[in-house]
Amino acid sequence: MNTPTDKQLEQFREQGYYIARNLLSTEQTEAIREGLMRKVEDIAASDSYGDDPILEGVAHDAPDETPLHERFRKLNDLDQVPELWDHWYAGESVLKHLRGFLGDEILNKYASAFLKPARIGGPTPWHQDIAIWGDRNEGAINAWLAIDPATKANGCLQVVPGSHTGPVIEHITYEDSVHCELPRELVADVEVDHIELQPGDALIWDAKLWHYSPPNTSDQGRIGVGAVWTSLAQLDELNCVEMLRWTMRDGERCAHPAPAYTHERTSASKQGVYA
Repeated sequence: MNTPTDKQLEQFREQGYYIARNLLSTEQTEAIREGLMRKVEDIAASDSYGDDPILEGVAHDAPDETPLHERFRKLNDLDQVPELWDHWYAGESVLKHLRGFLGDEILNKYASAFLKPARIGGPTPWHQDIAIWGDRNEGAINAWLAIDPATKANGCLQVVPGSHTGPVIEHITYEDSVHCELPRELVADVEVDHIELQPGDALIWDAKLWHYSPPNTSDQGRIGVGAVWTSLAQLDELNCVEMLRWTMRDGERCAHPAPAYTHERTSASKQGVYA
């Protein structure tokens, strides 16, 4: 599949998401897995978990026999991992889908992986991505790539179809929140679609779509890679542009290493250049 079908685009407009089946090949997803495992080893060797105390606590408290990749809930800053950049964040098949939404000037805004280990993988609360970002970038495109099968049993994503047509809801940070989330009374009895995926399948969704993933109580772990892309035309909607990376410039794919976006915050010029 090279570009979204009319049926997929209609589903995106009406329900706020669509699934791109077989977007990446087995060889590509396995290369991404290798890159992720190398990232895990680098983090463990440096004993540096970033600024997320939840990640650090889970990693340090894991039993000695726990495999390294099961010690982490989330991996950040993946745009510098060659396999992830070349196949996913600036992957050729991925960009063919993104261009229909974002045009020929595409920037990567977010690059993380979500690890939900067998039996101990925790939930991600109901939320709208745009509410967590705290900006006005409603035109951003979100996606989640399956590296392992994602099933109801191992905590696949759930979405509320059509929820993207409503407003951005003020999120709440509860005492036990992983991060701010939709008011729990709003999502106590919602009708959901379960997004079951095979390796290489990707979910593409609207920034306002309500979504969630439950705990993994199964014997099958689940790794997925998240991404958000925006466009040069949408920069005025962002609060911060310092972490943006070019994935496509003037219609040309940007190869690894991920080229940084730099900017001038003046009224006369907001043009991005290569760093």
